[in-house]
Amino acid sequence: MNDTLTRQLFIEVIKKYPDEVKLTEELRTLFKHIKYYYPTFKVPNVITANSDVDYKNKIFLSDQTLIVSLDNYLGSDHFFYQGIPEYISKNMKESQILSDIASVCSQLFIPKIKNKTFLSQMIYYGRILYLKDIWLTKTSDAIKIGYSEEKLKWVQDNENQIWRNFIENEYLFSTNPKLIARFISLAPFSKFYLEIDNDSPGMVGRYIGWQIVRSFMDKKDASLEKLMTLSEEEIFYKSKYKPRK
Repeated sequence: MNDTLTRQLFIEVIKKYPDEVKLTEELRTLFKHIKYYYPTFKVPNVITANSDVDYKNKIFLSDQTLIVSLDNYLGSDHFFYQGIPEYISKNMKESQILSDIASVCSQLFIPKIKNKTFLSQMIYYGRILYLKDIWLTKTSDAIKIGYSEEKLKWVQDNENQIWRNFIENEYLFSTNPKLIARFISLAPFSKFYLEIDNDSPGMVGRYIGWQIVRSFMDKKDASLEKLMTLSEEEIFYKSKYKPRK
């Protein structure tokens, strides 16, 4: 309580979030949506806290408690975030809170990855993003995946080229861990080792996985239960995914 930096951080959080009325209402709506699709979901007690800007652990969920570290959502250009890479700080803003909470909650219902193929990684994140589709009905796709609108448009415009690169290089069933860093993990850009790299956002593998899952869920016999129980390969083949051109 006497640490100067901690007190300054506390003041900045209170200044940004003088009350929690808005967050409380947004969480009530989110939990209502989750409970609609998963009736066994137990609504947790919510605690807001400061974490000394531990941006790798913004949200913590246990069986009964959800902790939201508000000091990670003061605004992308806040002076406390100087020195943090821009591709990380750009999502340290209020509009990202609900999306981050939904990501953490989704992991309660999504099966763990059983094999280490690139396709499995893509489908895993595709499932998370699809749950955001049905839980966060008023949230933009850009916020769901953590892109700017400009970067979202880039992946939409280049979806066919990205997919062709994955197929031509036989990445889908590869277990090469480097593919995770190149196309799945949070990063400033994706690494095709082509001229387009600098224009691309990171995590394009997650985006493609999202589109595969969406394509699967558009089929007549699809269901949320099947999405969570079928193997990643079955979801892929049944999706008959074709990238936009």
